[in-house]
Amino acid sequence: MMPGLLDDLFCLETGSTAATSCVACGATGATLRCDDCFNSGCFCVACINSKHEVMPFHRRRRWTGLYFVPERFRVEVSLGHAGARCASAPFIPVQMEIAHVTGVFDVDLYPCKCPAAGVGEERILPRQLMRHGLMPGSLDAKNVSWAFTMTLMDDWLAASHYAKVSIMDYWSALWFKTLGTPPERVSIFIFIFLLFVRRRVELS
Repeated sequence: MMPGLLDDLFCLETGSTAATSCVACGATGATLRCDDCFNSGCFCVACINSKHEVMPFHRRRRWTGLYFVPERFRVEVSLGHAGARCASAPFIPVQMEIAHVTGVFDVDLYPCKCPAAGVGEERILPRQLMRHGLMPGSLDAKNVSWAFTMTLMDDWLAASHYAKVSIMDYWSALWFKTLGTPPERVSIFIFIFLLFVRRRVELS
C-alpha cells in the first residue's frame, strides 16, 4: 500500500479536518460538517443552514472533540420562492418526515400561501409537495406527515429492477444512513403504496 494512504483515510474522521472557526464566517465553535458537499470544512449552525437552504437533504456530522458522529437534525424547507420562506407562510410550520437517498429527515415545512401557490385545489399541501418533487405520503391535505423525494423513488426503482434489492432491505439501508437505527415498520407500508402508485403511472 502507498505510504500514508491509510493516514489520509483516517484524517477524514479525526481532528485534522476539524476547524476551530467556521470556514464561511470565521466564528468560533464550528462543529458541523456536511458529508454530501465536496471538500466541506466545518461550519457554525447559522452558516451550514444558510449554505443548505436549497440543498436541505444533505447529511451532517458533528465534531465531538475526538471524532465526527452522524447527527439527525430538523430541516427547514420552504415551498416556492427559490427556497426562501413565503412572506404569507404560517407562523407554525407543518412538521413531517421526508425520505431522500441520503436518509430520513425531520422537517419543518412552510407551504406557500401567496398567489404564487395558485388558486383553489392548486394551493393544497399535497399538490404543492408534488410540484416540488416530493411525493406526499397522504392525499389528505390535513394529514400529511410523510413525503418521499422523486430522487428516492427513482433510486429504488433502479435498485429493485437491476440489483433485485427488496423493499425491506432498501428501507433498512436508508435508516442506517440516517443514524444506524432499525427501520420503522409503519413507514414501510406507505413507501410500498407510493412505489406501487408510481409504477402504475409509469406503465400507463
